[in-house]
Amino acid sequence: MFSVKFDLVKKSNLFEKTINNILKYIKGEMSRDLQIVKDSKTIEMASGKLDEGLSSHNVELTIKKIIPINISTIDDRGEIDRLLNEIKNFCTQAEKIESYRYKGLIERFEDENKIK
Repeated sequence: MFSVKFDLVKKSNLFEKTINNILKYIKGEMSRDLQIVKDSKTIEMASGKLDEGLSSHNVELTIKKIIPINISTIDDRGEIDRLLNEIKNFCTQAEKIESYRYKGLIERFEDENKIK
């Protein structure tokens, strides 16, 4: 599970288009079902299930990255492109982390021998 949250301090059509592009990216290219919560100041997108695989013993790992956006540059296409690329990269890396599967010693040894 991961989420992306936008704090909307200043209304900007370009910023709202960027949010929609990120939404399409997560839904489309990452094939994620999203839950979206909106109010006048915040939009939050979350994917995944909170109770997936819960047992009597669990470990929850959280990575939080805050990307500051200067309000005076919120309509700057270069700044928005940088933001969009950073968010897409972060989501891609989060997906890799989330889909990680532990390989036992024998399985790793077999994989190394296939490469040689």
